[in-house]
Amino acid sequence: MKFRKTRRCSITANNLLRFSVGIALVFSALSVAADCQSGKGITSNDVIAVTGEADTLWTLVWEGPRNQFAVNSIIHGGDSVSLNKDNNWLSYTLGCISSDIHDLAYGDGRLVLCFDTLKFGQPNPVLLLTRNGNSINKQDFSLGWPVDSSSLDLTAREVVWVNNAFYFACMDAGLVRWDYKNQTKSVFSPGKSSSVPVNEFPGLESKPDTMLRVIGLERHENDVMVITPARIWRFSTIDSSWDSSISSQLVNSELNFSGFEAVYPEPGKDGLLLSRIRVKKRIAGSWKDTLILAKYSRTQKNWRSILEQTVYDVAFGPGHYFFVLTEKGISAFQDSLADTLVTRSAVINTSVFQNWITRNFAISEPVLTDLHYVGLTDSTGYLLLASTDGTFLARWQYPPAEKVTFYQVKRAPPVRSGLKQTYARPGVLVADMYDQQSRTVFIYNLSRDANVTIRVYDYNMDLVKTIISNKFRRAGNNGGQHGRSTVENEDWWDGRNSSGKMVAPGVYYYRISTDIGERAFGKIVVAK
Repeated sequence: MKFRKTRRCSITANNLLRFSVGIALVFSALSVAADCQSGKGITSNDVIAVTGEADTLWTLVWEGPRNQFAVNSIIHGGDSVSLNKDNNWLSYTLGCISSDIHDLAYGDGRLVLCFDTLKFGQPNPVLLLTRNGNSINKQDFSLGWPVDSSSLDLTAREVVWVNNAFYFACMDAGLVRWDYKNQTKSVFSPGKSSSVPVNEFPGLESKPDTMLRVIGLERHENDVMVITPARIWRFSTIDSSWDSSISSQLVNSELNFSGFEAVYPEPGKDGLLLSRIRVKKRIAGSWKDTLILAKYSRTQKNWRSILEQTVYDVAFGPGHYFFVLTEKGISAFQDSLADTLVTRSAVINTSVFQNWITRNFAISEPVLTDLHYVGLTDSTGYLLLASTDGTFLARWQYPPAEKVTFYQVKRAPPVRSGLKQTYARPGVLVADMYDQQSRTVFIYNLSRDANVTIRVYDYNMDLVKTIISNKFRRAGNNGGQHGRSTVENEDWWDGRNSSGKMVAPGVYYYRISTDIGERAFGKIVVAK
């Protein structure tokens, strides 16, 4: 699997910069349409981020052809049929906003997106979206700093929802709480329980210290875990107190602490606490910068490295399982919470996750962008993986099943039934791509259930390969996947003949036939 971007990394929406990495989620709209409007249906399969709780799901997507962002939302029962019905989804296009999106958070039926301060033209703009029947409503507001921000960075980099309020990580200003019910906005400085209204923020008495900036946050029960490079604070949303007992001590002698970048607290009072930490590692007599994922010991008050990889996001499942997204893909680990036990080997590695997805869908290397876990009970929930080809959802349980079935949720344009409209996707296989197991999928739709045969022929109409023979397929209007008859993990061709050898470049033809008399022909090009 490939990884592109996640909620906690910096990526512009420019396809040329897709794989750049940073700390905050930044998506730049290159040029935008004029409208922000509510609609129906999934707007794009290029999913950037996914969030939600219980049966409500929100995705942030990039609409490449229109150079704009959109959000999609659904209230679902977790079944693939309802999730893949386009009309069950609501959408909201963000064409009127030409700005970077730093982060998003969902809570109490509300989705909040925070934007780049400078490009938007007003201090800390925030967008609130809510579902209202068959539409999504938008409300704009700004944190409205009264001070000159030319010497301060007051950008809201991240946002979380806790206890009927949204909290923002606002760099030099500190932590901001927006109580949307009482319409109050308050600023808290790390270590100080008192607050001031945002519109009365006096600024700083001295030059900003980059090690003390609030660069991120995460929800944990009734607290907000507040991240500065120098320290991880625990802020109580009940009494506004600050706990600074989490140390920055590393137990690994070959590592020197440079700064915290992210924190990942497991739900529950005594759950696992992980952090992405920037360190200097001694290699061949010199110190080099690197990133680690570390585990905190509450009794020994120190951090121990468990992964020396660039970790982009972590989500926690039942049974002390945690899912880690890195540049290599997704893996699952399990921890006993014992201070002496250090988890280093994945219980479920990247190749297993890749097989679970590719065996059901004709995708050789899913490009993952985000992950999210929604717990339903103490032992069950949903694991959600955002990708450039839709969202993958699986019911997760503890202990995990030997095989996990993922459902693909994606926008699938309607295909005329009766085999009146068929095509291969993609229509061109490039030699250096299909040699690495790239595939073309045959897209078709039957008027009613039937047994289907698909064959590929060369230019002389000599048989190259039989893809499926007399296989049962459902009509799209009778439960077929995405409203079609195609079964994507079976109805595909990888450019090989019946002997398993790569075919020569050229034009090839496919024929789809059924036992109900419906037939269709199409063309595939194999290029050098």
